Amino acid sequence: MEYQITHIRVSDNYVSSTDKITDVKLSSNLEYSVADIIRFINNDSRFFYTCAYSQADKVYIEAVCSTNGILYLHTEANPISNDNLLSLPRF
Repeated sequence: MEYQITHIRVSDNYVSSTDKITDVKLSSNLEYSVADIIRFINNDSRFFYTCAYSQADKVYIEAVCSTNGILYLHTEANPISNDNLLSLPRF
């Protein structure tokens, strides 16, 4: 099943990387921690995405591990700049 991420919550107002995202809100208004989303992606094969311009422009979310072992979310590599999770509204 696919779920659209529409909003993010960050740990501080001056965030510049997706590893500072703490929670997300889905189009259904359900809220999840990043840890929950990573678990869903890695264990349950659920798919999460955001949209660049329209519902047709889905960009999928990946769970990645930083060099220091921190798990976080980011969008798949693509040429679209405004699909970034950090461009989503805050809640």
